[in-house]
Amino acid sequence: MARIQKLTKQVANQISAGEVIERPASVVKELVENSVDAGADKIEVSISQGGKEFVRVRDNGQGIASSEIELAFSRYATSKISSIDDIYSLTTLGFRGEALASIAAVSRMEVKSRQETEDSGVRLEIEGGEVISRERAGLPAGTEITVRDLFFNTPARYKYLKKTSTEASRISRLITSLALARPEINFTLENQRGEVLSTPGRGNLEDNIYSLYGEEVYDNLITLNFSREFLQVSGYLINPRQHRSSRQHEYFFVNGRPVKNRFLRMAVEEAYGTRLPAGKYPLVFLNINLNPILVDVNIHPTKKEVKFSRGESVKDILQQEITQKLKKSTGYQEFSEAETGNYSGRDDHSARKDTFSQEKDRARDRTQNKDKGSAGNDRQQHLFSGRDLDRQQIEAVSYQSSDTPSNSESALFKESGTSQESNQESPPKSDSSLPGDYQVLGQLHNLFILLETGDGLLLVDQHNAHERIIYDNLCREIEGKSNDSRLLLTPLPLDLSPQEKEIILDIKPELKDMGFSIEEFGPSSLMLSAVPVFLEEESGRENLLDIINQILEKARIIDKHELNEEILIYSACRQAVKEGVSLSMAEMRRISAELFQTSNPYRCPHHRPIVIRLSLDQLKKKVDR
Repeated sequence: MARIQKLTKQVANQISAGEVIERPASVVKELVENSVDAGADKIEVSISQGGKEFVRVRDNGQGIASSEIELAFSRYATSKISSIDDIYSLTTLGFRGEALASIAAVSRMEVKSRQETEDSGVRLEIEGGEVISRERAGLPAGTEITVRDLFFNTPARYKYLKKTSTEASRISRLITSLALARPEINFTLENQRGEVLSTPGRGNLEDNIYSLYGEEVYDNLITLNFSREFLQVSGYLINPRQHRSSRQHEYFFVNGRPVKNRFLRMAVEEAYGTRLPAGKYPLVFLNINLNPILVDVNIHPTKKEVKFSRGESVKDILQQEITQKLKKSTGYQEFSEAETGNYSGRDDHSARKDTFSQEKDRARDRTQNKDKGSAGNDRQQHLFSGRDLDRQQIEAVSYQSSDTPSNSESALFKESGTSQESNQESPPKSDSSLPGDYQVLGQLHNLFILLETGDGLLLVDQHNAHERIIYDNLCREIEGKSNDSRLLLTPLPLDLSPQEKEIILDIKPELKDMGFSIEEFGPSSLMLSAVPVFLEEESGRENLLDIINQILEKARIIDKHELNEEILIYSACRQAVKEGVSLSMAEMRRISAELFQTSNPYRCPHHRPIVIRLSLDQLKKKVDR
């Protein structure tokens, strides 16, 4: 056995840094929180290359005494607590006394600080946790800390950092949340391109929401202000017609600290419920004040999560109040089951993915279904644009594959019940996998098209089938001309949060290749002036905003080169006929005819099954034949 030995100070500090400092955003968080605790009302943050090259935080707070500045960068040194009891009644953001020492241990750092009562300040240089120079300097009151070459001495950690845009987006979101939590502080964030965000610092949360999210979100705010039992809540909800594709815009501040907590999230999302379409989340900005003894902020090394000693009670109170407020402000109108994606027979995840933006599509479908005559024919032309079939092919009730025996079907239709589709994602290798003869029987619950085959019954999901047809048509349409655009009659302003704007600017070349034209418009807005030709001519403002939201959501989790396909899939899903829409016999026949000419008739672009087979033998067994 190796001998037991005490770790060196340097190794111990680097290990400690791994718990607290995960990425550049961790550095910014710790430094900015120190600035807030120091009483600053002006905090400037500058970053380069997503913080990987350098991070600088400058404030006008009380500064660090020249006699204590070296002590501030040693482990377990803090001015915020003096006994264990202080942890249970915290009023500061930081308290552990590890942050500065941890940052210094894995970077090259320059510190400038002066207290207002001192004639001059101190400039300190630290490398890998060791002070390498110290000098007196004439400085303004406050503190400026520059962190360079993060993880220069721990390359294993550096290689796990994400791409520059991702790290920059994390920092932007962090500053956004802190600025919303502390509207009395003037925050600015700059990167190598210039100013990313700036807040007025007038102490008004509404002003900060306007400066960070723009006019449209501001105009749809709903004030929430109540005090019940041990809980006091103030802030803003959003009208349900404004929503986002992720939870990143749900902001909770507990006693002035931006936090995550599952009870708060559940309270908000359950209160909104079916007022939002599936896969959409509200924007909320809520300050929750309660006795610090009821909050444990020490359950996570970076303090980003909190635990309530009465979590269920907090959830119930908040949910009740939000529900009542939404009813008074927006009425009782809710989305239908089809719009929320709660389809029977489908798991919630699939249902949510299946309905990105359906409100406008459904309104169109309802209008078109009023007249089964010419309106139905017009919709059929719209649904199947991009592929011409012989009229006899459409009108025929029965179909026969000329080069395939009538009883020949693919592995998808083999005798193994209805679950065999789940792992079959690759398209068939040849036409021998297509069904032989089949006859359209009709529609089941406005969801499935029923096809009678030589040895049983096929249930075709009308949405998944139509989505596959449209997707294949779009792929053919853009082949060799992926950057063709059509100008919008009226350019569309995009009021995005700072981190969303950063994402769009980072992927701007890829968006241009797809056919989007997006330019900067003022300090905080972008303007969409052109879209790809494959998007519908009648794509309205709401649909285009949904597409931008989808781009933002996908850009966080996939590579840039995959965005093109994701937008095609999204567009196909949005245009496809939905569950609940009644189809004419001609439309059902055409969907069936086109489906079995696609590249993969068995899976939609999201890889969901399209066809369920019930063999005649299976059906006979059910009645003991």
